[in-house]
Amino acid sequence: MHVQDTPTPESPPSSPSPPTVPPTHPPATMLPPPHGHGNPAVSVLVWILVLGGLCVGGFYAWKYASAQQSGSDKGRIDRPMPVIVDTAHVGDMNIYIKQVGNGAAYNTVTVRTRIDGQIQKIAFTEDQIVHKDDVLVEIDPRPYIAVLAQAQGQLSKDQRLLEQAQGQFDQAQGQLAQSQGQLAQAQATFDNAQRDMDRYHRAAEAVSEQQVTTAETTLATSKAALETAKAAVETFKAALTTAEAGIGSAKAAIEIDKAAIDAAKLNITYCTITSPITGRIGLRLIDEGNMVHAADVNGLVVINQVQPITVTFSPTQDDLPRLQKARLTNPRLPVEAQDRNRKHLADGVLESVDNQIDPTTATFKVKSVFSNEDNALFPSQLVNVRLLVNTLHDVMLVPDAAVQQSPKGHFCYVVNEEKEDAKVASKSTASKTAANKSTATKPAANKVVEMRLVKIGESQGGFTVIKQGIAAGEIVVTEGVDKLQPGSKVVVHTHDEAASQPASAPASQPGSDKGKG
Repeated sequence: MHVQDTPTPESPPSSPSPPTVPPTHPPATMLPPPHGHGNPAVSVLVWILVLGGLCVGGFYAWKYASAQQSGSDKGRIDRPMPVIVDTAHVGDMNIYIKQVGNGAAYNTVTVRTRIDGQIQKIAFTEDQIVHKDDVLVEIDPRPYIAVLAQAQGQLSKDQRLLEQAQGQFDQAQGQLAQSQGQLAQAQATFDNAQRDMDRYHRAAEAVSEQQVTTAETTLATSKAALETAKAAVETFKAALTTAEAGIGSAKAAIEIDKAAIDAAKLNITYCTITSPITGRIGLRLIDEGNMVHAADVNGLVVINQVQPITVTFSPTQDDLPRLQKARLTNPRLPVEAQDRNRKHLADGVLESVDNQIDPTTATFKVKSVFSNEDNALFPSQLVNVRLLVNTLHDVMLVPDAAVQQSPKGHFCYVVNEEKEDAKVASKSTASKTAANKSTATKPAANKVVEMRLVKIGESQGGFTVIKQGIAAGEIVVTEGVDKLQPGSKVVVHTHDEAASQPASAPASQPGSDKGKG
């Protein structure tokens, strides 16, 4: 159908002088005239033609791209891909609780002075390993030696006072005994006079008045002597009590003097400061000649016991059940300390577990102890800790890199022998890969991969437990899986073979041909 254009009203009238130029048709992709100018049916028709052309062009472009992609996928399947493989095997797997731990000294002592005085000598060097009872610091002992001499002099004085009090006591005791004898004699004299007097009264008619008078005088005299003897006894008893109290005071003073002597001797002992533990000396906090006091906040030096040394770490509360179960059979579970690069540092044992879980972090503290004979561990050092809690025996193991994830679940690429009918169909492709065959240790044309769904278990030490899906001895792909799909042909290399080849070899660069058709 032919469409004729209509001139627009804005076009000026034709001039007779210049030649008339026939109007040119706009290309199909140009927009139609503005609405309201020209025939509306013509505008609709132009739009239909433009849209139809775009649809046809898009269809052919999509078809071409699909053909290119199909050819690329087919070439990818037919072209052998270099991969690194490993063999599934049955073995044992150790189950660890892994955390970051913090080293700490088994014992830490801040050495302080217990007396006041001037430092006379420092007998250690910084970063020195000291043993228990090694001399560290000496303080001037002369003031305390003088105090000791004073206390010893006071003791001698009080001992002489005790001797005097003892003499007085002995004297009072002798006088009391003598007065008690005199009292007994006076009592006997008084008793005799009293009996005479009673006899005279009974025989008054037979006794003269002078005898009676004499008897009365004797009775009065003996009575007075008896009272005097009693008073003397009481006096000497009081003297004896006083002397006994003097002895007690002297003895108490002696005990005080002895205590003062012991205190002075102890202070002299404190003038020599020794190490309470075996450990490593830190940086010193004082110098010779400084005055130190027992009330000082800072100590003289800090000693850390690092043989043995402890490492504390905090597992999550989810690790607690299996840890408690493992402790039932072995309370001292083995622990390994590693550096940040997972390099072995030391072996130790579990020592204790905290009695509560921190509610803010849902973790609990565990302390392990290491002999640290080679000083591999240091206080406040951060280490990677592995606490062995279980060992799985006779389980199927594959490298972690062999296990992949898909929407259907976990899977591994398993290397199989190519079937005979597939070999015939791939003869043309095999001729294209002849150059790669010369570097491969195994023929590439008879190896294909199979996508195998698996059921996995624990993962430790670079290996994963396969509960279902792979048998012992099957070969799985560990490197180069990003370029594979089910049925892909592969050139098989082991890790040792890949490591022995140059860096430019395909086996060491399984993705080197990425993007090629």
